Amino acid sequence: MLWKSLLPYLVVSFLLLSIIYWQTLFSMVSTWWHIGTYTHGFVIFPVSLWIIWLLKDSIIRSAPEPTPKAIIALFILSLIWLIANLGGLIGIQQFAFISLILLFTWTLLGKEICKKLMFPLFFLYLAVPFGDFLLQPMMNFTADFTVVLLRLTGLPVYRNGLFFMLPTGQWSVAEACSGVRYLIASITVGVLFAYFCYSSLYKRLIFTAVSIFTPIIANSLRAYLIVLIGHFSNMKLATGVDHFVYGWLFFGIVITIMMWVGSLFQDQYQSVEDNHSNTHQNPGSDSSSRDYQDIIRRTIVVSILALLTCSLGPVCAYRLNQQSQQQINLESITLPQSQSPWWRINDADDWQPGYTGHALTLSSVYQNQLGQVQLTMIFYPHESQGHELVNGQNSLLPDAQSNWHLISETLRRPDFALTSTIEVRESLIASDQYRLVWQFNWVIGQFLSNDIKAKMIAVKHRILGQNSHSVAIFISTKTNEEITDAQFRLSDFLQTFAPSIGQTIGQFKTLTTHLSLTQ
Repeated sequence: MLWKSLLPYLVVSFLLLSIIYWQTLFSMVSTWWHIGTYTHGFVIFPVSLWIIWLLKDSIIRSAPEPTPKAIIALFILSLIWLIANLGGLIGIQQFAFISLILLFTWTLLGKEICKKLMFPLFFLYLAVPFGDFLLQPMMNFTADFTVVLLRLTGLPVYRNGLFFMLPTGQWSVAEACSGVRYLIASITVGVLFAYFCYSSLYKRLIFTAVSIFTPIIANSLRAYLIVLIGHFSNMKLATGVDHFVYGWLFFGIVITIMMWVGSLFQDQYQSVEDNHSNTHQNPGSDSSSRDYQDIIRRTIVVSILALLTCSLGPVCAYRLNQQSQQQINLESITLPQSQSPWWRINDADDWQPGYTGHALTLSSVYQNQLGQVQLTMIFYPHESQGHELVNGQNSLLPDAQSNWHLISETLRRPDFALTSTIEVRESLIASDQYRLVWQFNWVIGQFLSNDIKAKMIAVKHRILGQNSHSVAIFISTKTNEEITDAQFRLSDFLQTFAPSIGQTIGQFKTLTTHLSLTQ
């Protein structure tokens, strides 16, 4: 009787929490929809609700115990979400949102019920589109593993970064070949299998670990086999759609074998609710001794307080973001003109960095007797989510469909600089040709190459209600695999144009400082 009366209030409370954080929830759903790697996110919430349904008999043995002290934790999480929002850290916002769901459940229902719901609640973290940072390491590992196996097989291989050539053709390890998709799918299946098949925490952890390492090795074997099929078929097989068909077929076989081996160690069958039936209460015995109306009233009051606390982050974010919506005209900003011995020859080239959300991009090519150098400056007059210099979507490479790929990247301190402490991020990229790129950022008066420091400075200024203007600066030149001449060319250009670049930034700073003062 108690739970039937209380359920509508609980449903409404969780719906309101989702509405308060609708932008974060929408960003998760949008990622599930548009990026195939995270499509599994659509099933995480339904599976979690299904497991909660399986636990219902165990849950109704206890009455909810609203926990007002947990509201403090909700406030801290809402603050973390706010900082992440101001910094444009979408992943942290999404993790904070799932954490809010967990703590909101504890606040409304109490510790005992949350213990019973621990797995379905923590399972929700798999809904967060998380794993992009693994792409490059796993692509490198796959390339390393594949090339080693090919050479052990006796095949001659020439490797250049993520590209490698055999006598029969050229191969590359793309993002789809990284294995991140297999890894996420394996972890999702693995934790579910471990939960239902094992009652021992020790066994569950071991199988989860196996589900992490197995797809990493299996993906590298898959890449090796794909290359072998292509090589021995003279590039007639495994080079088109069948490439992905063979990959998923191999992955399905590997997962099936992994689960079959895991089933050999399965514990004696025990229903999910039996795992949580170690209570001495009888269904309804606890609640029957209480005042149902009092429990419902307490739950409603605590729910309202919790929702108000959770709303602090989004409300503050809305107010601060409104301050940065004022438009500004940057058309008066210009790049440096010719400066001996360099002269400006055109305003475009065949490469542009893949940065988004900016207000203005200026790019020009300059030439002297040493060769050509391209200067690109990307301006962000005020940072807001999706419009920030340091953003996971921003890339040195134009886009995922382009032929450009990263060969190497390092930090370098030029012989001179705009300031005595500046470092540049030196990257060698390649398409039909090689290009050496030096990148550094101007963030609120400081020249930086460290993205984390740049992000922290921008977030600090936004929290204080101050403007957070920034500029990404790229100088690049065509080269070959020997980059010494290109480094000298970039160094000479930067030494010549450092004062002029500073003047361009000064124009931008004047306009955006005026924007800050008029808000």
